[in-house]
Amino acid sequence: MAWNPERYLQFSRERELPCSDLISRLRFESFENITDLGCGPGNSTALLRAAFPKAQITGVDASPEMLGAARQRLASATFLQGNIQSWTPDKAVDLMFSNAALQWVDNHSVLVPRLFATVRSGGYLAVQMPYRDELSPISRVLRAVENHDPWAAYFRKPVRTWSVHEPAAYYNWLCGGSHRIDIWLADYYHPLPDARHVIDWYRGTSLQPYMAALPSEQLRGEVLQFCYDAIRDMYPLQMDGKIMFSIRRLFIVAQR
Repeated sequence: MAWNPERYLQFSRERELPCSDLISRLRFESFENITDLGCGPGNSTALLRAAFPKAQITGVDASPEMLGAARQRLASATFLQGNIQSWTPDKAVDLMFSNAALQWVDNHSVLVPRLFATVRSGGYLAVQMPYRDELSPISRVLRAVENHDPWAAYFRKPVRTWSVHEPAAYYNWLCGGSHRIDIWLADYYHPLPDARHVIDWYRGTSLQPYMAALPSEQLRGEVLQFCYDAIRDMYPLQMDGKIMFSIRRLFIVAQR
């Protein structure tokens, strides 16, 4: 599945807000080496560089397209291709950081403790993920797409979706080896010009696996139009003519 850096960065300011908030919880710490796991096009890595200018930062991502964009964006970091499921740094890190990436990986009960184990004593694991809400407009629409003819045949194999658990699960997976754990949820509200922009937002994330499963541009266009028709009435116009798009995010900061 090929990721599109330009599409992802269409909403770069909005996507960077939770990343900045996660970094703000760490601003008074001193880090010599940082891993940005699932760094994408390097927007999170650039924020880490601004916050920790003296640190050695390594960005890791599985997508060659995203890594290409990251290398062009930030020459002062090292970018390597690797999978979140299996990536292990050469030595213990001061900060294992992951912004909006772990939700694409299964088996968090194994993954999260394994990542925490790569952190040195006194160091941190810091994670932010969109918190999946089965009642959200996009979740309801994607379930409809999966069961709607003629597209249902292309989704018999389960589509790659988010893997995010309740906050208490992450606490229990981390508490045995941690000095301190902070976990919180936050809702982000983004004014957008119209509901078409909501579809554009998800084309850079949740809709990408659906687009990849379809064999033609015609079918992709049909699905996108179906999603827009289904979602537009779920976002009422505000007084300035825009719509208010919201997304809930889960944050985890654990000190070893």
